[in-house]
Amino acid sequence: MKKKLIMTALLVVLFPFSVNACEKLAGSISFMVGEVMVKSGEGEFVRADFKMNLFAGDILETEDESSCEITMTDGSVIRMDAKSTLEVKIADFSEKGRKISIFARAGRLWFAARKAISRNDEFGVSTDKAVCAVRGTAFAVDAGNKATEISVYSGKVATWAAIKAIKPPPSLSSAGASLAPTPLKAPSEVAGPVRISGPHPVTANEWVAIISAMQRIRIGNKGGYSISDIKKEKMDAWVKWNIERDKKTKQ
Repeated sequence: MKKKLIMTALLVVLFPFSVNACEKLAGSISFMVGEVMVKSGEGEFVRADFKMNLFAGDILETEDESSCEITMTDGSVIRMDAKSTLEVKIADFSEKGRKISIFARAGRLWFAARKAISRNDEFGVSTDKAVCAVRGTAFAVDAGNKATEISVYSGKVATWAAIKAIKPPPSLSSAGASLAPTPLKAPSEVAGPVRISGPHPVTANEWVAIISAMQRIRIGNKGGYSISDIKKEKMDAWVKWNIERDKKTKQ
């Protein structure tokens, strides 16, 4: 009897997070400032810790004057500004490829997605207004009440309205096909990237837009969007910090 009690105590000490033992590791917290909260499954929000492991289904929140960096299992990085919330919807890593789906509930987030290593790779980010598929891209998502803004700083992002059931474009379908709802019909063709003089609003028809480096797309509540050039825009401190940190993490 004593031996059984001792073995039970050892298991509790050695494997305190056995509740997630059957789940695949999504990543871990690699940097944090201030107060960060995490919710797993049906549990309550608890304070997160540095190097804390994260799993599919986890929800993270940053409080005032707080920030958090998550390094995914494949090396991709997600950073959260103050008063931001995200949910790790899908995190599956195998020799055949990766499948990552992040739902940005609110606030400002930065994504530095590692380049795809196979055709099966999928990396998608969604808000309540927009869905995007990426491959080897650095971009910021600002999920607001009235609109979602996606600012691309390197690579390309395929974006479409969350209220529309359409496919991503063929060029990026392997990076986000599973994130799109059942299609109603093929999306209308969108011209490739061109020099843009200013925002150009588009109505909420079915559309897919390819956003290139130094461009921003703004998607409204009704699914309409506008694209603008941000090359001459002065970067704020948060964007500069993310770009510099990306350089350091790649070294």
